[in-house]
Amino acid sequence: MRNTRRIVAHGWLWMAGLFLLATNALAQSRIEKTVKAGKWQQRILIVYAPSDQSADYRQQKELLADETAGLDDRDMLVIDALENRLATADKTYLRDNLNVTPGNFAVLLIGKDGGVKIRQTKPLATKALFATIDGMSMRQQEMRAKKRNQ
Repeated sequence: MRNTRRIVAHGWLWMAGLFLLATNALAQSRIEKTVKAGKWQQRILIVYAPSDQSADYRQQKELLADETAGLDDRDMLVIDALENRLATADKTYLRDNLNVTPGNFAVLLIGKDGGVKIRQTKPLATKALFATIDGMSMRQQEMRAKKRNQ
């Protein structure tokens, strides 16, 4: 009887371990997946805030709202990363991989190469955002190609 209990208990431990591994694999950050999928395709602007009630978040959204054509022209995707709505995997990814501080506002520009080009803790003016992007060699090539095709 003791051996049977030990075998059953051992079996349950294995099953629990496999379940945890499977759950962890499924819990990959949605933001991480988006960043990886966007590599070489688009620039990503992550707007991180504790909630949509953050004054800095609201200001950043207002700055971006009038610039949809400029964002589209530069192949940009804006991700609103609101801490109070994020999954644990997203919070972990942002904290551990992009060095975002929980509880604070941050705006990050991730280039098409996947690297962080701008990291700021105050709202980012679109003029500064676009100037940074337009100064990048990849963007310069895009603008030249667009001119040739017109």
